[in-house]
Amino acid sequence: MNKASNYHSLFDSEIAILQQNACRCDDWNRIKASAEFDPARCVGVVFSGDVTLGDLSGSYTDKTGVTVKCGISNAHIHNCTIGSNVLIVNVGDYIANYDIEDNVVIKNCGKIYTEGTSSFGNGTEVAVLNETGGRAVKIWDKLSAHEAYIIALYRHREKAVRNIENMIMEYAVSVSSDRGIIRHDSTVLNCRDIRNVRIGPYSFLEGAMRLNEGSVNSCKEDPVFIGPGVIMDHFILCSGSEVTESTLIDKCFIGQGCMLGKHYSAENSLFFANSGKHHAQTLGHHLSHHLLHRWHVFSHKLEHHFHHVARIFSFHHLRHHFHHHGHHGGHHLLFFFRGQIGKKLLHHPIHQSLLLIRAHSLHYKLHHRIHKAQGPSNS
Repeated sequence: MNKASNYHSLFDSEIAILQQNACRCDDWNRIKASAEFDPARCVGVVFSGDVTLGDLSGSYTDKTGVTVKCGISNAHIHNCTIGSNVLIVNVGDYIANYDIEDNVVIKNCGKIYTEGTSSFGNGTEVAVLNETGGRAVKIWDKLSAHEAYIIALYRHREKAVRNIENMIMEYAVSVSSDRGIIRHDSTVLNCRDIRNVRIGPYSFLEGAMRLNEGSVNSCKEDPVFIGPGVIMDHFILCSGSEVTESTLIDKCFIGQGCMLGKHYSAENSLFFANSGKHHAQTLGHHLSHHLLHRWHVFSHKLEHHFHHVARIFSFHHLRHHFHHHGHHGGHHLLFFFRGQIGKKLLHHPIHQSLLLIRAHSLHYKLHHRIHKAQGPSNS
């Protein structure tokens, strides 16, 4: 996008062409344009508030090979910054308070707007584990399974949990804005209502019913897809994920590479990397109980393997290992157990993420048992 200094107030000749193309504005002095702006590319547009327009001289080719000239037609644009090579066609209501970057396509949508100041899903409390509350996890763009585990299950470590939550809220404040953004090379087709949503680069949204208070953290390497019939409120959606086929989401964090579809619905839930859910309903406390049971079984199997290692290796070997690696001993044993346990126990992303935490805990247990079995050392 051009810098603000590269925009100029509309010339009389540009205003005349816009008016000939059925464009309207109560105050043309509030409309700015880049040096390359072609007013002929705007048809049937209502401008209001402060609007800046980029170079619209390019063209867009869809997946079927149909090519359409970039420009704006049949839309109401209010308080927006429009980048270069943007195509906006048939917006039923309006686009308001948004920064739209280069190479964005918006077609046949209802309303896209930012209302008030939003943190775009960051800082939302998700009531996991306990349906009566008390173990809520605040979600943010960089939430990890380890962090969520500590917040939900280490409530007795009040200072640690408070520090983590303060960090999350500081981040939420830092990203809060009264303007939404649609990053470059994104496509938004046939979506009915988008409110207070930050859309990352290379996102593809098609047919969503409602997106409200959220972040779509897409990227070129792993674009996000949101498909037909989807309703999402208070959410964060990470790169490489797909949410489609009338899925219903409320107060959820959806990690990288997740796939939710076929009328799936979830509320107050955390999904970490590579989860897949279809044809079902998930409530936060139900999902948490299920995962905790699986983690309980898994941890006992993991502890059995730690004890098995204690029998395989000599006490001298393990003491030497702990002496040299200290608190990082769990890290080194972690790689051994990944090889020993195999994929059967590590197929679930929650297991993979929490393995290191359990490894540290069992590291100290094993260390204590080795010293106890050896008895007091001879001086």
